[in-house]
Amino acid sequence: MQKKLIAAAKIAVTLGLVWVIYRYFVHIDNPRAVWTALTQFSGIWLCIGILSSCINWGLEAKKWQILIQQLEYLPFKTAFKSTLTGTAVSNIFPFKVGEYLGRVMYLSPENRIPAAVNSIAGSTIQLLVSTVFGIPAIFSMADQGKYRWVGTAAIAALIITPLLMFLVFYAIQHGNFKYAWFKRIQEDIRKFTRKQFLFTILLSALRYGVFASFYVYILYQCGIAQNISYLYSGVATVYLLQSFAPGMLITDAGLRTGLPLFVFQVPATMQATLLAAAIFNYIINLLLPSVAGLFFIIVQKIKK
Repeated sequence: MQKKLIAAAKIAVTLGLVWVIYRYFVHIDNPRAVWTALTQFSGIWLCIGILSSCINWGLEAKKWQILIQQLEYLPFKTAFKSTLTGTAVSNIFPFKVGEYLGRVMYLSPENRIPAAVNSIAGSTIQLLVSTVFGIPAIFSMADQGKYRWVGTAAIAALIITPLLMFLVFYAIQHGNFKYAWFKRIQEDIRKFTRKQFLFTILLSALRYGVFASFYVYILYQCGIAQNISYLYSGVATVYLLQSFAPGMLITDAGLRTGLPLFVFQVPATMQATLLAAAIFNYIINLLLPSVAGLFFIIVQKIKK
């Protein structure tokens, strides 16, 4: 009976993913127009995109290297391969569960369980960065006239978020928790220094800036809008909404192409161009790194 329920659940998930693909990724009014818009992207755009993606994932690799430095030393090259491997595996499981499973392939067996806390810490900090930039952006996109409100919200977010992180850090460092599993997490996090946390926050913010800037560049070049601040607000809104999605490769494809249409609300004549820009950004920043990560997985398995 249990096996039948698991099989039924798998079928339901598969059908759900197929529906997501149909609804957000395939079911567009004029797929030929989207393909035509994609073919207009020049080689220079591709080169800039690959360079941006390398910087983006390089910053993530450096962050991962810093997060696990108390557990094990990883050369930057190995940390980079570990990060891309985690990206490839995370696209199989929802909510980036597979990210940890992929990254620990390059760690010693005794360090793999403690590294889970480090991975969660890094992902949480990246989510907080997306939230800090995303919440004011949502207000800006909702009503372009409320610039004073948006500025106040942005300042509040930039002050409150580090303060909350400091309070959490202090509680973990000095608190006395009851449950054994939480004490284990507390012990692992106690190994982090303030310098590590601050450096991780800085790298997360830099990575977010690189990630968003390339998307804005593509949208600007495609003529979606000429107002740079508006484009940054829209991209920040899209990224924030994506942060709370399951994060699987197939569903991500739909969300990363469907959400820009919802956020930017462009005329029908510009929808194919906007979709093409979203797909191009998706291929450069997620699909190609995932393929590279899959290649590293195969190489790692062959070596073993």
